[in-house]
Amino acid sequence: MFSQANVDCVVHLEADRLVERAAASAGVRLRIGFDVFGKTYLTHALPHTKKQGRMHEGHYCFQLLESLGVQPPPVLKPWIHLNPSSQVLAQRILNQCNVAHPYAVLHVSAHGEKARIPPNIMASIARWLIEHQNCGVVLVGNPVNEVDEQGFLRAIGGEASRIANLCGMTELSETAWILQRARVTVSRDSGPAHLAAAMGAPTLTLFAEPSPAKCAARWRPLGMHAYCMQNNIRKRWWESDRRFAKRNAAKFDEAAILAELQRALNKTR
Repeated sequence: MFSQANVDCVVHLEADRLVERAAASAGVRLRIGFDVFGKTYLTHALPHTKKQGRMHEGHYCFQLLESLGVQPPPVLKPWIHLNPSSQVLAQRILNQCNVAHPYAVLHVSAHGEKARIPPNIMASIARWLIEHQNCGVVLVGNPVNEVDEQGFLRAIGGEASRIANLCGMTELSETAWILQRARVTVSRDSGPAHLAAAMGAPTLTLFAEPSPAKCAARWRPLGMHAYCMQNNIRKRWWESDRRFAKRNAAKFDEAAILAELQRALNKTR
C-alpha cells in the first residue's frame, strides 16, 4: 500500500510490527518511530519510554515529529471541528428523550475487559447530581455495553426514572454536542471523557488503571476544564494487571469524588 501511494515518509505514532515491516519493504525513504521491535524497519528510531508515563501521549507524538522539524506547542490544546447540522440532530434527540437543561453526562461503561468504576459509585454520583445540583442525568456510550448500563440503573434504584439512557442513540458528532452543553461529564478514562474535554466542557475523569503506562500523566483529557483523579496504590507482586485495575477502581472515595466534582461544576467556561 505504501509503494502504490508513493509515500516518502511514515511516522509510526503507535508501534505496529506489520505496518513497520510493510513501510520498510516498500522502500519508504524516512521511517520514524519508537524502538519497540528493534531498528530493523526504522530509519529514525527513538528510545521507547512511553511505558514510563513521564509525559502526555501528545508530547510523545511530537517527539517523533521533531525529527521532521515540527516543534511542539508550548501547551497541548485539543481542536475539533463538527458539522453544525449535527447540533440540531443532538437537540432533537434530547427533546425526544425529554432531557431538559441543566443536565450532567455519565459514561458508565468501558471497552472490552477494562476495569469499570463500580456501579454503586457511579450511582452515588448520579444521586448527588440529581438531589443537590438539580441536574438531569444522561448516559452516553456504546450499546454493546448494555450490561454496564443495566448494572448502573439497578444500583441507582428509584432514581432510574430520572436517567435518560442515550447509549447507542447518537453518532459521534451528536454525542460531542450533547457533551458540550452538559454542566459536567463524569467518566473513567474513555473516548467520551476526551471528547467532552475537547469540547470545552467541565469533565471529571477517573483513572481506573494507575500504572505508569496508563496513568493520568500520560492519558489525561486535554481541555481548560478537565479534572482527573486516580488512586496511587501499589500493585502487589503477584497481582495481574486486570485484578490490580479492578481493585484500584473500587478504592475511589465517594466524598473525594464529589468534592472534585463540585470544583468542576464551579468552574466557569
